[in-house]
Amino acid sequence: MGELIYRLSNPGYTVYHRAALGGLAATMKALALEDGMPEGLSAEVTSDTVRIWWSEELPDRDAVARLLASSFRLTKDKMIDLPRPGNPVEQGRSATRDPQRAVRILPSTPEDAARREGRPQHRPAKCRR
Repeated sequence: MGELIYRLSNPGYTVYHRAALGGLAATMKALALEDGMPEGLSAEVTSDTVRIWWSEELPDRDAVARLLASSFRLTKDKMIDLPRPGNPVEQGRSATRDPQRAVRILPSTPEDAARREGRPQHRPAKCRR
């Protein structure tokens, strides 16, 4: 299985990486609301992580090409049309919501993130008077 995982907590990320991750999360959510994920790809978005995966039968290069093609479409005027929630009819796209091709958007807390990443969970210290 091919997989891409981007975590907001990555210490090597600059403010620009974090902004791009926000754009990627918004794109995944918008694709789920519009036509669904590209065929063969699945995604999961939480408050601090974007995970995209595909089966072994789909070559990595094809998976990334499908993701880019659906994320950066061109209008008839050759302008970049980024996926966004909105009026799909006005934008010329269908409004079908196929749960098989949708992005899973999961609630996340700092404790959830620590548990997923195997980090110790932060527990507030008790104050004594």
